[in-house]
Amino acid sequence: WELIPRTGMVSGEIFPPFSGALTEAIKILADPDFVEHLNGSLYRWAVGFGMSLLLSIPLGILMGRSEAVRNFFDPILTITYPIPKAALVPILMLWVGVGDLSKILVIIIGCAIPLVISAYHGAQGVDRQLIWSARTMGTGGYKVLFKVILPGAMPQILSGVRMAVSISLFVVLGSEMIIRQAGLGYYLFNSMDNGLYAMTYATILIIAAVGLTLDWIFGFISRRMLIWTESGE
Repeated sequence: WELIPRTGMVSGEIFPPFSGALTEAIKILADPDFVEHLNGSLYRWAVGFGMSLLLSIPLGILMGRSEAVRNFFDPILTITYPIPKAALVPILMLWVGVGDLSKILVIIIGCAIPLVISAYHGAQGVDRQLIWSARTMGTGGYKVLFKVILPGAMPQILSGVRMAVSISLFVVLGSEMIIRQAGLGYYLFNSMDNGLYAMTYATILIIAAVGLTLDWIFGFISRRMLIWTESGE
């Protein structure tokens, strides 16, 4: 990245060197206007991703443990899976307007598939002998769910959560590119449209840093939640 524009293979105005993009990134991070766009994107991501976790994981576990629930929701998920989630943005704009709600709903829908599928396979794959053993020892009702099924499904669930983190970032940026009002997606395309290529690559660097930070946080939490599997090994 640093050498290609400096050797003249590509114009430095179109493809600035890494050092130039990094300097620009530090500069725009001190800009209150950019910080407002960054905070807006993080807010929409956090609300949409959090709500998708709360809705999708319980649904996946229910599908894994109940044939009736699985038969009802499986065709719906199968139909919606191949639809590009960004294509839903114009429809949601007509339904709920161009504010944050439409972008949050797209994030919820975009993250639902990997979360539901991972929770479903995780719950379905729990050893039945563990469940029977818990019940014979007097564990019943919701205690089986929280003490046996959920911990047993957790490695699979967290695998889906990691995929959903990446998907959610794509979706929130895509929705902001389509609804050009605010956010990192808006800032990125607005700078590119105006020929501010150093700012464009600086924004890409910041987006990459946000993604790496979220992935590191996820990894840290996962290791703490699955410490029992490491000790078992």
